[in-house]
Amino acid sequence: DGELHRVDRANWTMLPVDRLLWDGRRVMLTAICSCEWISSDGRDLYGVVHQSGRRDTIVSVDTTTGTVEEVAQVTHTDVVAICAPPLTGGPWQGVIFFYWSRSGGLHSVN
Repeated sequence: DGELHRVDRANWTMLPVDRLLWDGRRVMLTAICSCEWISSDGRDLYGVVHQSGRRDTIVSVDTTTGTVEEVAQVTHTDVVAICAPPLTGGPWQGVIFFYWSRSGGLHSVN
């Protein structure tokens, strides 16, 4: 059971995020990435939540409150890594996230 911490930039200390809650239930992230260019509200941590019997879901994480919100459901149930390319420049063609699944390899989310 892993823990998520955030850095308090005022005094550079590590603060634990007590629990991640999605619709009132505790969840655990199976993969995370930071991508400050996606959101304008300060949410720059994204992750993947595995849901037993359902497809995995990309979520945004509020590291102050621990609130988790759905961003997109993916087509696999075994995602192990996620990353977000810059939204400008490069050959990304509108891709917001890339993810890697054990069964299907590399995929993109537009």
